[in-house]
Amino acid sequence: MTIRTRENHTETEGCSAKPAEQLAPWESGPSRSQGTDSVRGTWSSEGDAGHHHPPPRPSADGTPSPLSVNARLEWIATQARKYPDQPFTTLAHHLDEAMLERAFWKLNPRSSPGIDRVTWRRYRRDLATHMEELHSRLVRGTYEPQVVVRRWIPKGGGKFRPLGIPALEDKIVQRAVAMILEQIYEQDFCDFSYGFRPGLSCHKALHAVRQGMLSRIRFVIDCDVRSFFDNLCHDELLSILRKRINDGRLLQLIEMWLKAGIMDGGELVFPEKGSPQGSVISPLLANVYLHHVLDQWFVNDVRPNCRGKVVLYRYADDFVIGCEVENDADRIMRVLPKRFGKYGLEISREKTKQVDFRRPRRGYDPRKHGPKPGTFSFLGFVFYGGKTWTTYGRLLQRFRLPPPKIMQPWV
Repeated sequence: MTIRTRENHTETEGCSAKPAEQLAPWESGPSRSQGTDSVRGTWSSEGDAGHHHPPPRPSADGTPSPLSVNARLEWIATQARKYPDQPFTTLAHHLDEAMLERAFWKLNPRSSPGIDRVTWRRYRRDLATHMEELHSRLVRGTYEPQVVVRRWIPKGGGKFRPLGIPALEDKIVQRAVAMILEQIYEQDFCDFSYGFRPGLSCHKALHAVRQGMLSRIRFVIDCDVRSFFDNLCHDELLSILRKRINDGRLLQLIEMWLKAGIMDGGELVFPEKGSPQGSVISPLLANVYLHHVLDQWFVNDVRPNCRGKVVLYRYADDFVIGCEVENDADRIMRVLPKRFGKYGLEISREKTKQVDFRRPRRGYDPRKHGPKPGTFSFLGFVFYGGKTWTTYGRLLQRFRLPPPKIMQPWV
């Protein structure tokens, strides 16, 4: 991250990842095209994806469609399911006052204010006027995101995590865009992705890991991505988004949010890569990025080329891979850093490990049978194999609490 002037902060230097040498069959696959130029979406046309059918309109006199927000979101989801390979060309017109107001009510009223110091309750006092003005700026093209305030929160080990706090109006527009994109990408995301998705939670992810590792899984890869949100490449992300979103208006908004200035103390910087943690739209963008980098690669290239059973469980950038055959785990461990390196990401070699997770046999004796099976961590829980009063070889989990100082409020 470097200090840059406002006129040239949209340039990206050294962020695009270079293709690595093809050393394994899993590295092969569809080439990463930068996509076609995005269509310049309008704020009044009906959206469609390729040759998708537009939503029904009761009259042809040019009046706006009376469809509710829920009906429009459901129509977008239906079109995304029906045409999984077609990009949506016009979506910006859905960002009307009704959609923006719905996004406002979805925000946390007690969240910290951004650089403008405008709180949720203060904004609500004249909500109709604010919605009209915000929508007008979006239509005229005069909307620009404000500077993001950075706060540093402790994460253990003497390290700190950067947290970005956008202004309230930026949160509103980001939430509205996220509501639209969510209808599209929820049809594409894999079942083993649990992070920041409607109807899913950490508890469901932990339960899935616990149940999945009980069946034929003997080796586990405990993975850690180094500073994922700080190293997310803007060019790669926009290229991935163009595969499903070809509306230039929405892509322009997302690019402006990614490249918005960050006030770190008294220093204003403009990021060349990364997405602020704390931004409303960052979790969705992270899921879209890793869906392309990891999930699709695992389903299309890794799983068909493995000798035994392999499973993947992911919550945002935290994921584990289970393998039945040790050779499969060895090959995945070798190729995983190359795959992530193609997209500007880095697998932490210090924290990523391959664990022998075979169940201890009956009458286990370390002097005869060697060391105990290893353990792995996922979402703050340590998983280990053990025995209970009723069953033998059952998978147990133990919660590992962080130091007390980490649990103090930071905002």
